[in-house]
Amino acid sequence: MNQIQRFLGEHAVELPVGLDTDVFRPGTTRIRKQLGWTKDEWVIGYVGRLAYIKGVDLLAEAFKQVRRSMPHARLLIIGTGEEEGKLRSWLRQELAEGIAQLEPDVPHEFLSEWYRAMDLFVMPSRYENYSNAVLEALACGVPFLVSDVGGNRTLVATKGGWSFTSGSIDDLIKSNQFIATNAELAKAQGTSGGEQIRHKYSWKSSAERLEDILRSCQQTKVGTACKP
Repeated sequence: MNQIQRFLGEHAVELPVGLDTDVFRPGTTRIRKQLGWTKDEWVIGYVGRLAYIKGVDLLAEAFKQVRRSMPHARLLIIGTGEEEGKLRSWLRQELAEGIAQLEPDVPHEFLSEWYRAMDLFVMPSRYENYSNAVLEALACGVPFLVSDVGGNRTLVATKGGWSFTSGSIDDLIKSNQFIATNAELAKAQGTSGGEQIRHKYSWKSSAERLEDILRSCQQTKVGTACKP
């Protein structure tokens, strides 16, 4: 959005993405029990397309190394894509031992329960516009760790999570370890950030913002910028 505004100036107006806050909200989950994981384990999660541009290879490699110092760490990946075969190969041992879970097909209306099974949501993209998955996770009260690219930088301003240097496995590992070591802080970040997100990105808020934009455009002369 910042780049667009630099090019178009006041002609560019931000309209927040709508989020179903009746679905994506804090609550209970049965997923950990289904997977045989307890509340004492640290669950790192990802939801999205399994593609190189999304950095899922970085996440898999970082998880393998994180487990050396954090044997209670678990990995939950939800999605499908061209990297799925490679992921299953890289994580063959972890999947066999039940330390990692790759769930290819979860209906959108049930995603919230899977998010709530996570302690930390990671989006390690090499490029990112604006991630709905990060918004959904945070709305469920789950703090995030995102690569420092694109729209991810805007999300960090919510203080609902942290960022790491894009493409750096070392920084991804260190950030994971820091957040896990400060689990209470992470939980608080997820709670406060989630409250902001549910207010700003709810369908109601997005609809009101759209009404403001349209009303402003109607009141301006033809050829001038809309200024809500």
